[in-house]
Amino acid sequence: MQAVWNCHEYRGTGRNDHSEVTGIAPGRSIIKQPPPSETLQGSWEHFPHQADIGVRGIGPTKEAAFEQAGLALTAVITEPKSVAPTQAVSITCEAPDDEVLLVDWLNALVYEMPTRKMLFSRFAVRFNDRSLHATAWGGNRSKWCDINRPSR
Repeated sequence: MQAVWNCHEYRGTGRNDHSEVTGIAPGRSIIKQPPPSETLQGSWEHFPHQADIGVRGIGPTKEAAFEQAGLALTAVITEPKSVAPTQAVSITCEAPDDEVLLVDWLNALVYEMPTRKMLFSRFAVRFNDRSLHATAWGGNRSKWCDINRPSR
């Protein structure tokens, strides 16, 4: 997986304070551009990047921005709202800096999706120094696997 990282913390007065994280996901030819959410939890978006799709998470904290990046990754595959958060999966990553930590976080999600045959629609992320501890909630993705399975 190719990855690009941007981390910006915007500090002002009140509502415009937020963190933003950006990464690259394996590409698809169609890029969805959801309207930015004006919620306290943050928002996410996709952007073009060579043969890949960039994912950006924006939130009032670094934790929220990483959670939104996880939603953006799911949205590369399907609409996150269509995935019922019925099963919890624990994910832990450790990296020397936030840039590599985002890459490890997205790679862990990419690994868990086919391994567990799940997609994720809800995330809780917390940081402890240079480690990320998260819970990702999702559901069985068998119906999405069947759609893309080649016929024999």
